Amino acid sequence: MKRRIERKVTEVTPHQRAFHILVLLLDVSGSVEERMDFIRKAARDFLRTASPQDDCIISFRDDIQ
Repeated sequence: MKRRIERKVTEVTPHQRAFHILVLLLDVSGSVEERMDFIRKAARDFLRTASPQDDCIISFRDDIQ
C-alpha cells in the first residue's frame, strides 16, 4: 500500500499554452429540446475563447456522433 505524502503548494505559475485538443460534448437529445437555443449559444460562446486549431465538437443523442 502506497503512503500518501502531503505537500504544501508554494508557487502557482500561469500557463499561456493553448489547448491542442478540445472536446465539447453536447446533449442534443429530445430531453433537452426546450433548452437547445441556450446550449447552442453557450457552445458558441465557449468556442470563441479557443484558438482556431482547438475545436473538436462531439454531440450525442442515443449514440455518439
